[in-house]
Amino acid sequence: MRKTITRKWLKSEGACKDGIIWWEKNGHKSVVETLKVIHTRPSYAEWLLEHLLKKDKQASVKLAIYSAKMCIKNYVGDKAPLRNAIKLAEAVLKNDNPATRSAAARSAASAARRAAARGAGGAARRAAGSAASAAAESAAWKNILAYVITLEARDE
Repeated sequence: MRKTITRKWLKSEGACKDGIIWWEKNGHKSVVETLKVIHTRPSYAEWLLEHLLKKDKQASVKLAIYSAKMCIKNYVGDKAPLRNAIKLAEAVLKNDNPATRSAAARSAASAARRAAARGAGGAARRAAGSAASAAAESAAWKNILAYVITLEARDE
């Protein structure tokens, strides 16, 4: 993962004007320091993580696993398919080959179909409108970004 953020890099990645202005006022040259403060702007945090991790498959998979583990406790319904998807993603991380990737993809697709069938999307949209959900989202972003910072520290 890259170590620094510059105006030139943000522009080359297609950052929006408002995002660049925010970074100039609040961000830091260091990726780690920027990650520590960007949780207040979840859409910017999401964009930044996507662009920082797009060339680092292993870090992306680690973040996906971590995020899934954080979210599963809030899922209402049968958690077994989700736990299985997490387990298979961890298997891919340990031994990335066509067989483990295929099994993980099938499991994730199955878990997504079950969630959609139970209307999880509608419930999530309704929950997103509440103030409690906004606070939880901010806390989740803090946790996710803290985890990415630990990934970054391991790379050094």
